[in-house]
Amino acid sequence: MSELFPLVSIITPAKNRAALLRETICSVLVQSYPNWEMLIIDDASTDNTVDMLKEFSSEKRIIYQQRKGETGGAQVCRNQGIEMANGKYLILLDSDDLLTETCLEKRVKYIKEHNDLDFAVFPTIIFGWEYPDYDTYWNLPNGKDEISRFLNWDPLWQTASVIWKKTSLQSVSPFNENTLSFQDIEIHIKALLIGLKHQFVSTDTDNFHREHEGERIGHHTHNTEHLYSHERLLHTFYQQLNEKEMLTRQRKTSLAGFYFRVCNFWIQQNNLEKAKELWHQVSEMKLTSNFTYFTALLYFNYLSLNKKEDIPLISRLRYVFYKLLPPDFFLFNNTWKKLKKR
Repeated sequence: MSELFPLVSIITPAKNRAALLRETICSVLVQSYPNWEMLIIDDASTDNTVDMLKEFSSEKRIIYQQRKGETGGAQVCRNQGIEMANGKYLILLDSDDLLTETCLEKRVKYIKEHNDLDFAVFPTIIFGWEYPDYDTYWNLPNGKDEISRFLNWDPLWQTASVIWKKTSLQSVSPFNENTLSFQDIEIHIKALLIGLKHQFVSTDTDNFHREHEGERIGHHTHNTEHLYSHERLLHTFYQQLNEKEMLTRQRKTSLAGFYFRVCNFWIQQNNLEKAKELWHQVSEMKLTSNFTYFTALLYFNYLSLNKKEDIPLISRLRYVFYKLLPPDFFLFNNTWKKLKKR
């Protein structure tokens, strides 16, 4: 059966999501493709996850594992799942996302027919608590540079969108366990930087990503600890792009925009000096022009002094900065909301 139906390992980190995890498991159980294993790596849940999983104790393809070690996080759980996986192909499925019944069947068929690919990407639909309350594509190709789009917080795909050859994912993994958020952006940029061959498959959507306000493994992305993690990640991107001579003008602007947003978060933490210090590093790396550098410094001072947006004069001044600074600086990861399903 392995040659006709190669094993697919589905790796799912989980933390305190028993009800949503049940839905995710059920979407795997109904797959038309028979040869899969689902590795659930529990990040020290304190809810009834363990009791809920007893419902599926007779299904030997579902393997439950408590996260090993003291360090937690989705990236740690994914690394342990990748290490455990027996499959030729891997899918990283979050504990609140869903697959269509034919997802594995279609993906395996495609990547077998295109054996030169390292991974294939399939369209994702975003929803809230009940599909299809959003009915919105995660994202779609638009002809723009893929690395720049990831740096713009405008990623073409999320983790569940991809089927990987295990050997290909291993060439870019493990996930950096010191990266507290944006691990998906990091691993996908790493794959693009080393030139893994991939293709976005224009076919019917086969997976659904849930956007909600429930507990997430990595949820507090704007606190001080996460902001330092963002800085380390961005410095890594700069070093890798620079060393590989892949730092095009567009990628410089995109990377500067990512730094710009982190500076905004520092100001939200009432730390204008840290924002200025980080932005000075952007200037030293020559990621932006002098005009943009000094304009952004004025903007940061403006933000620090004027945090209310309901005063007409302040709103008008904000609009001036929107016109003077590159538009990529203000994307804030919302491009996908404009891509309604057709």
